[in-house]
Amino acid sequence: MDLLTYENASIFIQCVEGAEEPESTVKSSRPSRSRRKAKGSHELKVSSQITLKELKVMTMNICGAPPMDQHLILGDHELEDSSQNIGALGVFPGAILRLKQSVPQIVFTDINSNIKHVSGRLTNVRNLELRSH
Repeated sequence: MDLLTYENASIFIQCVEGAEEPESTVKSSRPSRSRRKAKGSHELKVSSQITLKELKVMTMNICGAPPMDQHLILGDHELEDSSQNIGALGVFPGAILRLKQSVPQIVFTDINSNIKHVSGRLTNVRNLELRSH
């Protein structure tokens, strides 16, 4: 099997949120051969030899997400092996990759909660006695 090789080729990154599926998204695992830029996408010039990790670093400025929070999707599957080059992962020139961001889990605490974090341990507030000197 011949490896896919190319230099200075255009691929397109399309930022999507959550379960949002843009109308122009390619539904099959076969990438789009169209040279036309998809609406709302960002063009990147790449080589088939860059790794997925390097591509994620390049896309940081597009959607503002660090590489560890990025999920790049080609067709209907996520590209997951960050050490593989994008040619080996099946990214062709003209491909449209969807970029989804992991949303950090934000924990909101109830001000009336009876749990408080003290010295690295969870302690029941009822067991604490605050005294002023």
